[in-house]
Amino acid sequence: MAIFNITIDCAFKEWWRYNIIAVCEACREDGERVSFASQESIIADIGAELSEQPDIYPDDRTLRFTTEEADYVNLLIYVIPHTSPRAEFLDTAQPFPVTVEVASDNKIILRKECEINQWAGENISLLNIGKEQ
Repeated sequence: MAIFNITIDCAFKEWWRYNIIAVCEACREDGERVSFASQESIIADIGAELSEQPDIYPDDRTLRFTTEEADYVNLLIYVIPHTSPRAEFLDTAQPFPVTVEVASDNKIILRKECEINQWAGENISLLNIGKEQ
């Protein structure tokens, strides 16, 4: 069993337009949950349609959290827009990348770049991370 460190990061200049909620189920080899961890970064209410980045926006909006000891984890990440893109047309608001990294025993065991739809956001499901196949 090991501790898992989860990092969610994004360099997109309009990352402030999204609320982020991440939940992680840490499990034993037999599938039994041993703990549940979560992290969120809520910038505004859904539908806020802010005209600019709010003052409360953190300088470093990287989400980081750690699980208790487990054999593997299941990670769900919700990227939810609260403010629509400034673009008038769907094709001018291209998807942007979010990087998800999971480390255990000081080694990165998963590094995944996920594309986020600027208009709809995204639900990211990463299952059985660290589980031996």
